[in-house]
Amino acid sequence: MIRLIEVIMTNSNDTHSTAERASILARRLTFALIGVVVGLAVVLILFEYVRGRHQLLRDAQSELNARVRLVAEQTDAALRE
Repeated sequence: MIRLIEVIMTNSNDTHSTAERASILARRLTFALIGVVVGLAVVLILFEYVRGRHQLLRDAQSELNARVRLVAEQTDAALRE
């Protein structure tokens, strides 16, 4: 990891001072961190959306099945009479 930071900090034209390189590194790492956080947030939002959608479909299917059973029972009772 330290070697990666050294590679990121060094530039082929090496005209930057140590403070400038540290500033450039901090900026790059900040943007990388922001990118990771935004990416993870998008993944989490999509996951929750899909999970919620599947839950709604399961609930709707359960409700529909309950209504179908009720209608079948009422029809069966009416036919017996």
